[in-house]
Amino acid sequence: MIKELESREALDKKYLDNRHAGFACNTLVSTRITPAERKRELANFTGPDENWGSDPFFVVNLDPNDDWKKVMVVNTDTATATFRSITEDPGYKTKKVLRPGADWWLDNSMMDANVQQMKAFYSNLRDLLL
Repeated sequence: MIKELESREALDKKYLDNRHAGFACNTLVSTRITPAERKRELANFTGPDENWGSDPFFVVNLDPNDDWKKVMVVNTDTATATFRSITEDPGYKTKKVLRPGADWWLDNSMMDANVQQMKAFYSNLRDLLL
């Protein structure tokens, strides 16, 4: 799906999100952090009943709004993936509790991501597949 977006020039720089001056899409990639950090981060955007395989791959993109992150998680055993928005905004109404007492909640609507974030997902997913 992302490859098709790229082929249709939908990821070109003319579509970058320029509403937030100086926004750089900083990412956290599971293959670049320690196993303890991976476990802690995975708990921020998955529920205890979810199974993302023996070696889940994920990318967490920071957002222009500090209360939000955009996430891609891949079950490398089954080659299935999902995209999620998570928030730590306690006033956000359309949220789902993933873990009782956790700081982050799942946005219970379709994930939205800007071009910078989609490019980061795509770049890291290509690295995983190569």
